[in-house]
Amino acid sequence: MDIKTELTIEQSAHLIELGVDPKLASKCDPCMKIADGVRGIVKYSNPKPIFILTDILTILPNVIDKIYELNIDATEEYYSVGYICWDEGDNGKAIVQDVKDDYILADELIDSLYQLLCWVIENNYYIPKA
Repeated sequence: MDIKTELTIEQSAHLIELGVDPKLASKCDPCMKIADGVRGIVKYSNPKPIFILTDILTILPNVIDKIYELNIDATEEYYSVGYICWDEGDNGKAIVQDVKDDYILADELIDSLYQLLCWVIENNYYIPKA
């Protein structure tokens, strides 16, 4: 079973549209284009940044609002990611509070993290790293 370790060109482009610095992408797809030239066909490179799993983990904040911590969970069927706060209830048992309505589930870890990063950016929790 192959594990997906990088986003697609489209997913990476979407993150850049949302404000993620393309220089944070560890990989680049050369994406050769062909143009008509005076003397035949000329190839030129139009590189496309591609974010890999470690890039996404580096970009995602570890903590939101000083109390919600990044949480990653895996089952045999899917990966779930979100931000949670552990709190002790009245009866002494742990209560988990999620910063959003529910966890993001996906078949691939990088896809669930990508969706979470989009949510983080769209909800103004993203702080660009210098």
